[in-house]
Amino acid sequence: MAQTHHLPENVAETAPLNSLPANRNAPIVIDFGTGNVRAGYAGSDKFLTFPSIVSKFRDRKNNTPYLLVGNSALRDAQARQNLKTPFEGPVISNWDAVEYILDYSFSKLNVASSGYVENPLLMTEPLACPNYQRNYMQELIFEQYNVPAVAYGVDSLFSYRYNNGTDGIAINCGHESTTVIPVSNGKSIMSHAKRLNIGSHQASNFLLALLQLKYPAFPAKLSSSSAEYLMKEFCYVSAENYREEIENYLNLDTINEKDIVIQYPFVETQAAQKSEEELARIAERRKESGRRLKEQNAKARLEKLMQRENDLEYWNRVLEQYQNATTKREQMHILNRENLKSLNELEQNIKQLEKVIKRSRKQDIGDDDVEPETSMPKTDLLDIPDEQLTDDQIKEKKAQKLQKANWDARMRAKKEKMEAKALAEIQEREDEELRKNNLERWLDLRRKELSELVDRLKEKERLKTDLSNKRSIASQQRMKNIANLASDSSKGKRGRGKDDDDTFGANDDDWGVYRDIAANESDEEEEEQEIYKEVERIEQLLLKYDESFTQESTLAHANDTTKGLINIFLRGGQAFDPESKAEAYQLHLNVERIKVPEILFQPSMAGVDQAGIAEIVSNILNIGDLFSTNSYDTFLTGGFSLLRNLDRRLHNELIGMLPWKSQLNVRRAADPIGDAWRGMSSWASEKSSSQYFVTKAQYDEMGSDYAIEHGYGNAF
Repeated sequence: MAQTHHLPENVAETAPLNSLPANRNAPIVIDFGTGNVRAGYAGSDKFLTFPSIVSKFRDRKNNTPYLLVGNSALRDAQARQNLKTPFEGPVISNWDAVEYILDYSFSKLNVASSGYVENPLLMTEPLACPNYQRNYMQELIFEQYNVPAVAYGVDSLFSYRYNNGTDGIAINCGHESTTVIPVSNGKSIMSHAKRLNIGSHQASNFLLALLQLKYPAFPAKLSSSSAEYLMKEFCYVSAENYREEIENYLNLDTINEKDIVIQYPFVETQAAQKSEEELARIAERRKESGRRLKEQNAKARLEKLMQRENDLEYWNRVLEQYQNATTKREQMHILNRENLKSLNELEQNIKQLEKVIKRSRKQDIGDDDVEPETSMPKTDLLDIPDEQLTDDQIKEKKAQKLQKANWDARMRAKKEKMEAKALAEIQEREDEELRKNNLERWLDLRRKELSELVDRLKEKERLKTDLSNKRSIASQQRMKNIANLASDSSKGKRGRGKDDDDTFGANDDDWGVYRDIAANESDEEEEEQEIYKEVERIEQLLLKYDESFTQESTLAHANDTTKGLINIFLRGGQAFDPESKAEAYQLHLNVERIKVPEILFQPSMAGVDQAGIAEIVSNILNIGDLFSTNSYDTFLTGGFSLLRNLDRRLHNELIGMLPWKSQLNVRRAADPIGDAWRGMSSWASEKSSSQYFVTKAQYDEMGSDYAIEHGYGNAF
């Protein structure tokens, strides 16, 4: 059974953010990420974390404006409708939001000074940060907050430093992008740094698009936050061979282990409770309704049987006339009169009617309780000429004639059933004797019989498919037959006689052509049901006596829609109950679990025209003079790097691209989310780092373009 997980009501963290005590002697460290902001004081292990989002709205009830930042913006429904982020991709585009977030950060850090910030500030910026973004940030920090000094760095380099990295490649799998930076002797080599425009945001959007395509009529809203939660909780990287794993992912034998059922919240509607008396009355009404329906069906089948017997009698008379005709001209006249092309068509009509009548007599037509002696209707008026009867007696005679025909049809059907039953008993005894004396021969006959029946069903299914296609030959032939029937419907009974005027539809009886077509389709359905019953009977015998014949060999198993690829994909191979509200609010994650993270290695799957992360890292590692040894340290950091098996997959991909005897170590940061801030905190608390801060005086003298390079920041 697949694992079921209930989606939380609020997938995002909405708990209030606690404040940190003020510290005037330490620089303020802010990891200004595209997904989350982390802020604290240098030299401390504690920092604040909140989403880099703001919401500015006006309350509808009291007309009060509100500005919410971080977790607070996720707590209110109206606030969630107005969420904004400072970023467009990895670059800042909304500077008002930046100011709101910085105000919020300084407030939670309890900056004591009024009108300015007296602590130096260390912030992160994106790899290859545009000059205009740095200039805007410099102006905001120095002009708005009067910060005494500021420095900038790249988050992955600080995380690599904190995890004791000196020579290798720092890979940051972030919210909006993935960056790859080579490091030699503790200093970044920015001339060979690369950025891949794939991050957790793109992955969650990719998952959202896949789920919306998979469940277009899903009753609940599929939101970006829900997709991000599902991606982080249940997606993982295919460690060995992605193509082979995804080809076998929907295997019926293993789908229960891999399929994850996500139960979305829903409100169960309570059905009105009924008393035992009400339930008993409902059951009785259903029983009575079923009995009436059974009687109506039996009556309809009887009327249809009588009509077919009359038709058979008529066509037999036509055949007799044809056979008694002395000349070829008389025979052709009889065929033309009946709108027949040949004697073969006449014989086919008779043969088909006999087949249908024989099958109809086996069905329930209400003859089980008929006794010949007690239920025979009155027939005293049938032999008296109409001239000798009154009007009332003529009406009674017509009723007696109909009742007599009804009774005769029932008797013929009952006799047919009794004869068929006796014949079946004889065949059953012979079949049982053959089974006991020659089991192999008996099994071969049953298998052959089953194969022929299954082939007939497949042929009928193929014909249905062809008829549903308007361009198929079968469908076009059917339309021609309808047109021919319509044109012949005004020629009298069964097409006899001629009428050159096209007046189809003027008479209501003309529309009986469609009833004839429906009747033929009904006959086909009845025949198909009989074949299914016979198939089931033979399968039960084979299951009992043939050891090689199992439940998986049955037609029901082959036609089981729950075992089909589409059902496995949509419902994990489980039966779907459309009446169940709980199942209507369920998503099944299967191939998406490995397909979504694969965009890191195959960005084209998400529409990104770039090389994958393995190819990017391999190209850097194979630069001859970049590293002094053949031992390569590949370091993973960032929230997106928490994907399970990412380190194993990257190792397996890279080891085949490196020179022989290369030593490759792929490792993940101790805390991929927080180690960047800890590395910044550690670096900012060192006295030597102060020389890399741009002071307010230097800004006033040299302008916002002035920057000081260091080993953990961008190159200028």
